[in-house]
Amino acid sequence: MSVARIVLWVLALTGIGWFAATLADHPGRVVLEWESTRMEMSVVLMLLIGFALVATLIGIFRTFIWVVTTPKRWSSAISDKKQEQGLQALTEAFAAMALSDYVFARKQTEKAQKLLDNSPLSLLFSAQLARLEGDEGKTRKYLEQMLSNPQTEFVATRGLVETYRRREDWRKATEQAEKAYTLRPKDKWVATTLIDLYSRQKRWQEALQVAEKSYKKSVVNASEYRRYWAIIHFEHGRKLVEAKEWQNAKTFLQQAHKKCPEFVPVSVLLAKTHHAEGKAEQGFKVLQQTWKLSPHPDLATTLHLIFADEVATKRLKRVEKLVSSCMEHPESQIALGEAALLANELSQARHLLQLAYAQEESVRVCRLMAELCQRDASSSGDATTWLMKASSAKSDPVWICQNCGNSEIHWDSHCSQCSSFDSFQWEAKTASYAVVTTSAFPEAA
Repeated sequence: MSVARIVLWVLALTGIGWFAATLADHPGRVVLEWESTRMEMSVVLMLLIGFALVATLIGIFRTFIWVVTTPKRWSSAISDKKQEQGLQALTEAFAAMALSDYVFARKQTEKAQKLLDNSPLSLLFSAQLARLEGDEGKTRKYLEQMLSNPQTEFVATRGLVETYRRREDWRKATEQAEKAYTLRPKDKWVATTLIDLYSRQKRWQEALQVAEKSYKKSVVNASEYRRYWAIIHFEHGRKLVEAKEWQNAKTFLQQAHKKCPEFVPVSVLLAKTHHAEGKAEQGFKVLQQTWKLSPHPDLATTLHLIFADEVATKRLKRVEKLVSSCMEHPESQIALGEAALLANELSQARHLLQLAYAQEESVRVCRLMAELCQRDASSSGDATTWLMKASSAKSDPVWICQNCGNSEIHWDSHCSQCSSFDSFQWEAKTASYAVVTTSAFPEAA
């Protein structure tokens, strides 16, 4: 207790004592007259009666308040009890979902819905459970109910986007993604999803607008923006290539290549487009520019494709020129080793493949070494050894979806399994999923 409070207590007690002493010394009398009635009493008695009257009124008032508020308190107590039971049911449902016991999870979720009067949390659990059970109809029903609550509107909208994407209903998925973008324009998932959906429907300009707005609002960084910009132009160009509109296709692909020269799929398609127009040399320059930034086997494969009419020795010279910018990279050594093997330059091929093998013991290098030994009479017996090494070597890289783990030989803007946008990365698969090709020179895409 502070000194100030002690002083106040002392003053208060002193005042009370002084007042009591004064009343004792001068009791006084109070006279009340009303018509013929006369009442006379001491001051002390009057004060006691006044205190009793005030206490009685306070008691009556508090009793009245207690009676009036009793139904509300009982209702609140019942509501609190129901909420506690509902949250307990949701907890048990969550545990059951984790154990894949969907029957018990459904029972507890329905119990929670009744106890919590379809609260946003119970609806969210119900939608998630319906999705796990594969019931698209129930999933949509619960998500649509969540749209009316501002707290869950965004979550519900996002869930509906995924639901319609799984059904490949791109129009409705886009409508929901646009709503989500309105709610949260700075959400990265929403922006990339909307770019993806617009691209699927060939709404290129709208896709570009979202990418540009996202960049200006710092939702995506400069590198991501350049890549999205390149992907949109690549997809547009690819559709035109399929229609054999080479000139228009080349315009979009050149813009994509200029924006993102390290993007291998764009360079490959642009080189093939130049070749289709009879301008293979221009295609070769594109491959060179990209190889400096991203050495990749698809670039070397494309070179062999667009110059298939040339003799192997001339193509070897072209590959030497292609990889000259980064000869220490294993992809450069492998690409040049393959070309040397095709040109029957076995000594050069052996040297290059050994350099590559020293950096990375991959299946592809082992296969190439086995083929080299089969062609070289002096070391034909080593072919079996290299094939055995291939069985335990590091798997060759492929395009792997970072969302679901799906692997593809060729890059695509969308995963064929989970529909994720721009989710593929070039990397080696785990040993248990490695695929060993039977040919050292796969057919060009």
